[in-house]
Amino acid sequence: MLQLYPEMVATDLIIWASPLILGNVSALTKTAQDRFIPLVHPYIELVDGECHHRKRYGHTADVGLFVGPTIDDTVQDLALVRELFERFARNARSSFSLFTVTKTLASEVRHETLVG
Repeated sequence: MLQLYPEMVATDLIIWASPLILGNVSALTKTAQDRFIPLVHPYIELVDGECHHRKRYGHTADVGLFVGPTIDDTVQDLALVRELFERFARNARSSFSLFTVTKTLASEVRHETLVG
């Protein structure tokens, strides 16, 4: 993460990608999301009547999310995951600007991305 933090601060968009597992993002995605906290101040302030971390840097990347649902995931599951990431972006003092649902397996997306 120490190598990623400077890049996360400098970029305009961070896209998270995860399969849905029991109606939510994977534990690995949630762990990475929790490790995002050092990019904001530990101090809290009121924003629109809600408590949020203070902004640490002048520029923050927008947040996007690609999810791969299973056949058991519902529209409500997708709406909940989207809302959780919208809240995450708000607390990170960022904007949630992309939400995409894909049926393509993560291994295929990774292969296409790396191979070209």
